[in-house]
Amino acid sequence: MTVSNPLSLFEPVIATLKQQFSPAMLRKSLPLWLVIALTGLLVLQPALTELLRYDRELFVQGEWWRLITANVVHSNGWHWLLNVLSILVQYLLFADTWRAPRWWLIAMVCTPLNILGMHLFTDINWYVGLSGALYGTAICGSVALLCQREWRVGGVLFVYLNGRIVYEQLTGSPQDLAVLIEAPVAIDAHLWGLISGYLALALIYVGHKLARSR
Repeated sequence: MTVSNPLSLFEPVIATLKQQFSPAMLRKSLPLWLVIALTGLLVLQPALTELLRYDRELFVQGEWWRLITANVVHSNGWHWLLNVLSILVQYLLFADTWRAPRWWLIAMVCTPLNILGMHLFTDINWYVGLSGALYGTAICGSVALLCQREWRVGGVLFVYLNGRIVYEQLTGSPQDLAVLIEAPVAIDAHLWGLISGYLALALIYVGHKLARSR
């Protein structure tokens, strides 16, 4: 079978991009783009990294805000770019699954809890980046797709995320990626990010049940 216009094969993708990046959607997602811009600016100010990153000793001394700020600083530009690409992919996949308030609730759960989990159950001394929290939002997105009967994409993503975590825990930190981002890959952040995502889903489920009971 021949295709008269090869570009027609990409029409569904182009239509999706036009919808998700329309002026209305961009205005709706303005806080997200502001977060991305802020994290990008912080990459240009390396001196701020040590002030904002998770530091076990300083956190124990009372600098609790590092549970939040550690997520917005990165080891270098490559680290930031990888996280931004993950955000954009998730935006394209999940923007139409739940409304923005629910996604911000998920982010507020995943952002501090992945670092708190590392603090309580690992010996990691410092951490920067969004990858842990992004594992949490990704698992929530895969479940949202499954709830919408998007079995193929949601199912593949769900299996991949859980399988990836198991693989990392069995094989350890990927050294080639560590060289690229100039920092150890905190696979335990990925693990606790995934767990925080499941906790966020549990909160959503309980909240939904309570709302229906009323």
